[in-house]
Amino acid sequence: MEAMFLDLDTDTRYLHARFGLMDKNITGLSSSYCSYLLEIMRYIEKHHVWLVRDIENGTIDESIKMSSEVRASLLAQIEPMPARARELRDVFADGFDTPIAPRLWPGLMYYATISTGFFTGYDTKLRERYLGDQIKLYSWGLNASEGLFSTTYDIERKDGALIPCSMFYEFLPIEAGDDYTQIITMDKLETGRIYEIILTNLSGLYRYRMGDAVRVTDKYNNLPVIQFEYRIDRTMEILDDHTSELALCTAAENTAKELGFELMDYSIYPGIDFAPARYVYFMEIGKRPPAVTDEAIRNCLEKQLYAINPYLGEIIEKGFCGATVLHIVQDGTYLHYRDLMSQQGKSLAQIKPVRIIRNEFQRSYFFDHI
Repeated sequence: MEAMFLDLDTDTRYLHARFGLMDKNITGLSSSYCSYLLEIMRYIEKHHVWLVRDIENGTIDESIKMSSEVRASLLAQIEPMPARARELRDVFADGFDTPIAPRLWPGLMYYATISTGFFTGYDTKLRERYLGDQIKLYSWGLNASEGLFSTTYDIERKDGALIPCSMFYEFLPIEAGDDYTQIITMDKLETGRIYEIILTNLSGLYRYRMGDAVRVTDKYNNLPVIQFEYRIDRTMEILDDHTSELALCTAAENTAKELGFELMDYSIYPGIDFAPARYVYFMEIGKRPPAVTDEAIRNCLEKQLYAINPYLGEIIEKGFCGATVLHIVQDGTYLHYRDLMSQQGKSLAQIKPVRIIRNEFQRSYFFDHI
């Protein structure tokens, strides 16, 4: 309960990792967003020595943040597990060169999470380094506080069948903008096209534009199958360039792939307060080849942006817009940010990554961590 219901003074990241490692018979991993599953696996990789020591001795390291009441409650529930600790030490001794999750939990079969949109990069890293191909994805489909839109109908699919009785749907082709004469109902959706969802629900939202863009990927019987693509209202402009959040994120992910470095996390600041205006990237980087310098990353990043948005490249080359700026942030910057959000009462598993820096707190935070 201490791990599931947030106490502002409790390091729940430790509890999720610790209690997960204690149980050899785990069959599934679950989190709202796959970024948090990746965070927990990275936490285990970094701290496995004293996690195993605590499991062996039935203790909680004094450095772990929690109140005395929570510590006492937890210590009353755990016992020394020397046999499990030996198993874990043997697993960790073999290293992380091959996915470790199937070795930590031999019965692990699936992970359930949201892994579309800008979570795709986290999902790729999670599978490549920690899960491997034998652990299957169970996607939750598209759901939000406004309602449940779709549900998966097969393992390993990131899309889901639209639920016809959840609410009343209308769809506006993404290229239509605000031309409401092009609105259609779900029976007229075309496979392959992208639409904005407009919903009417029992909570009182009437023809409400959520701002979510979805792609129709298939049909399941007569139901359209949809997948979240991006947020429509997250288009950046520093000089009439209309660069989408998806484009800015794709440039960062492609840069990491091309140069072969480990991109831990990243954010983008639309620097309209600079003269001239420019895009500023913040990246936390793990392992990288010796020849991959900061300048090499910046150059590749700008090349990727040119390819995705040629107009942006044109205005940079003409000097109307400043060259793309790259700042490498300190190790642990993104974990620390999430901890700050947690201290404000937000659940770690519900905190979305900061992709676009949108307020003064975020701007100050990332510039202070260069």
